[in-house]
Amino acid sequence: MKDDEKDKLIYIDRVKLLLDEAWLVTDEGRELLRRLNKTTDEAIAELLQMLAESVKVEVCSAEKMDLNFHRVEWVLTVPAIWSNKAKSQMRKAMFLAELIPSEDSENLLLCLEPEAALISAASTSADVMSGDNVLVVDSGTHFLDVIVHWHQRADTT
Repeated sequence: MKDDEKDKLIYIDRVKLLLDEAWLVTDEGRELLRRLNKTTDEAIAELLQMLAESVKVEVCSAEKMDLNFHRVEWVLTVPAIWSNKAKSQMRKAMFLAELIPSEDSENLLLCLEPEAALISAASTSADVMSGDNVLVVDSGTHFLDVIVHWHQRADTT
């Protein structure tokens, strides 16, 4: 991102949390969005679009290729506590960002953050074996989620 573009950015603390009304966040972010005449979905969509464009620049310059966002398989992690409404709003934001062809696109998988932690641990650690119980501690800004998963590797034969 160019320096003159950075000057036009506005910081909204914990903007992702505004997608779920159950989260206790200050009204500062909502008020700023109101003044900008933007919905939370639109603000998240702009953030996702900027992130995707940044990735596109890096990938395309390194790989000498073009990247069609609608052909990407997207996996976004979301808080385990999120309501179905918040997850739907994240899907809507991805659609508004033109990263998926429709709000119900199969190109987008929303993965709960503790599940993503388990998948990461299971795929990178030789210590996590099929049949193990795995304790996942997800320490976020406001909540501490402690979850026990029974890990079973998929049969690859």
